[in-house]
Amino acid sequence: MNYTSKFQQLADRARAQVEEVQPDQVDALMAAGAVALDIRDKEEHDIDHIAGSLHLSRGKLEMNVEGLIPDLQTP
Repeated sequence: MNYTSKFQQLADRARAQVEEVQPDQVDALMAAGAVALDIRDKEEHDIDHIAGSLHLSRGKLEMNVEGLIPDLQTP
C-alpha cells in the first residue's frame, strides 16, 4: 500500500517509540501488566483475537484511547 510521505513520517516516528515483541512473548507480557490493544475492524476482531486484549478500532483510536487506557502517557 502506498502512503503519503506525511503519513509515513508520522507512522515511522510512532513506531520508533514502540517496542516490538514476538508472538511467544505476549502471554508473559500481559501477565506482567502489558496491554494488548487490537485496532482492527470489529469484524476482524470478532473472528479471532488475543484473549484479554482491548478492542478499539483504528477509526476511533485517537478519540477514545485515553478513555480506554487512562494512564497512557504521551510525549
